Amino acid sequence: MSLGIDIDYKNNQFEYTELTRIIGEPSTATLIILLKEVRANASSVHTDLGGGADGHLGLVCTPAVYLTLVPNGAVYVRPANPGRLQLLQTMTQYAIAQARDEHAEATRVFREVLGVERALRQQIVTAVDPKYLRALRTPGTNKLTHTIPEIFEHLFATYGDVTPQDLRELTARVEALVLPPQEPVDTIFGEIDDLATISDYANAPLTPSQKINMAYLYFQKCGIFKSALTKWDEAADAGKTWLTFKEHFRAAHKAMKRTGALTIHETFNRDTVANMVQEELHQVLVATQDPTFGADNASVEQFPTPSSSMPPSATPTFASDTSTASDITLQTMQQQMAMMQQMFMHQLALAQEPPPTTRTSNSSTRKWNQQKYCWTHGACNHWSPECRTKADGHKDSANFVNKQGGSTKNITG
Repeated sequence: MSLGIDIDYKNNQFEYTELTRIIGEPSTATLIILLKEVRANASSVHTDLGGGADGHLGLVCTPAVYLTLVPNGAVYVRPANPGRLQLLQTMTQYAIAQARDEHAEATRVFREVLGVERALRQQIVTAVDPKYLRALRTPGTNKLTHTIPEIFEHLFATYGDVTPQDLRELTARVEALVLPPQEPVDTIFGEIDDLATISDYANAPLTPSQKINMAYLYFQKCGIFKSALTKWDEAADAGKTWLTFKEHFRAAHKAMKRTGALTIHETFNRDTVANMVQEELHQVLVATQDPTFGADNASVEQFPTPSSSMPPSATPTFASDTSTASDITLQTMQQQMAMMQQMFMHQLALAQEPPPTTRTSNSSTRKWNQQKYCWTHGACNHWSPECRTKADGHKDSANFVNKQGGSTKNITG
């Protein structure tokens, strides 16, 4: 039976055979990366200690931090050296055999912890410039005997100092995160866990409840997790931990991805914008029915505001006479607003369609741009006034809304 201390954990069991090397003086950011890799390596070696689900994670965390990372109140207790086997003369052969088995297992676990800790400590020594660990070495022997949590406590306190202002800014950044629906939920969980790690070393640790509340508000802000939030609220409080919270929303996100709800949400966002604009246009049309509406405005014949997405003929054309608001009829205003609405809906439809198709000839491949309208060529890559090969009867003022009898080529919908 292997006693644990002679196993090559680095090459046979660790997730990271080499830790990310820190060039120069450590910082909060580089120490966070180092700590995460060390935790991953410790967790990759199986043990029954600490509940048995997270390997030797408790070897690299303080007891308080371990409680925030592992569910159900599991405690990682570092085993003591069992010493030499002590047998009593009054013991039966069965009792002696049992005592020997228990002692052998206790010795194996003790040596395994020593072996994992030694391998992790050697990795840290390789990743950090020696001068930044000099203060931890024993004078005379130059040995580094500190535990992994003590090493990181020294490095964070000396080189990764986080001020209360820094912590507030980091917290605000995490709280303000906005991610696309398709982004894995573990992205926000990872951000919160990183913040919790920084908070631990800033002497302002985040409790599991605070992490849950932060993630809860994020999912509430997303607007697509209402059902999952409701189910979480209805669950028994006894089973609500940071780990079960993450598992719950991972499952919810997976279900929405499988049913297509995430894609529907993206489409919904575009439809919402369209509906809002249409409602605004409707309100303007209603307002024009007020006889006092626009009493001090000058008249315009086409669109009220120039835009790079409109043809040259669609820019405002002001009357040359001294027309007043009384010259603008309700019918004219309604026509103008209807034209604006149609133009918006056309552009929205183009934005939602797949990329323009490609037409291939024997000599070359040409990608068609259907964002502009030409009386002669229909939807193409230039406006009517810009056309260089105008057909007979060509009208420069034609556009998508008012084609004036022009071509409908390449126009969809």
